Amino acid sequence: MSHLPKLREMVTHNRSFRLGPIQDHALEDGAFLALTVMKLVVRLEDIEDTMQNPDFPCTVKRLCIRSLPVEEDTAAKTALCDIKEAADTRRIGLQTFHKFAIRNYRHLDPVDENCEMLARSMSNLRCIVLGPNPLVRTAPSLALMALVPFAKYCQFMNRMFLYLDGNSIPQNQRLPVFNEIKILGFGLSPLKEVNTTHVILFLSKLIRTPSCTSSSFDSSVIIGAKAMTSSFYEQWASPEDKNDVISSRKSWQTVNK
Repeated sequence: MSHLPKLREMVTHNRSFRLGPIQDHALEDGAFLALTVMKLVVRLEDIEDTMQNPDFPCTVKRLCIRSLPVEEDTAAKTALCDIKEAADTRRIGLQTFHKFAIRNYRHLDPVDENCEMLARSMSNLRCIVLGPNPLVRTAPSLALMALVPFAKYCQFMNRMFLYLDGNSIPQNQRLPVFNEIKILGFGLSPLKEVNTTHVILFLSKLIRTPSCTSSSFDSSVIIGAKAMTSSFYEQWASPEDKNDVISSRKSWQTVNK
């Protein structure tokens, strides 16, 4: 395996790294210099040890993790911090990551601080997936405002899939803008029709020209985007925001015709 210098992608099970370099030479020192895509099937409680293994490649730009359905709730809640700590220890360049994905059996239960940490650490991300469709569902812990750090720090972001609370009422404030976003998925979070106007107004200020904004349980975001008019904004936008919002509205209407 180590004689594959042009190998770009590897899929490995938990065992390949947990046993360590002495027992299992799945990756030898200096091997796979072209490896940029790593897909792991691993228990979240083992992710820190996995990434701190001396054989874990530091050239990775796309890290995709699929967790095994055996971890404890606490493992899911600490996984994001564990990944950041392991990367810092091994000097794995999170700034070079283009994709970061965790598909999890349980809800990751991230908090706003996790999103701030990830956005700052992975400013070149094009795609992020944070357990948008957990098999064991609980109420989403992230509000819509959790999108803001990614808009602020990740200027190249074009695809996002998170388990968001689509019914959270965003704060009325000036927001950074996603310049490249194409797809924003709310995962399994339902969206109540009564909250559609708040959500659409928030997203129209955050996302200039979305191609698709969706929730698995409700398509009213897309419907609302198609139905937006000037009178809609006169009802919801404050006077100081109207100029910014009107330019957003025109883009939304063009994309969603």
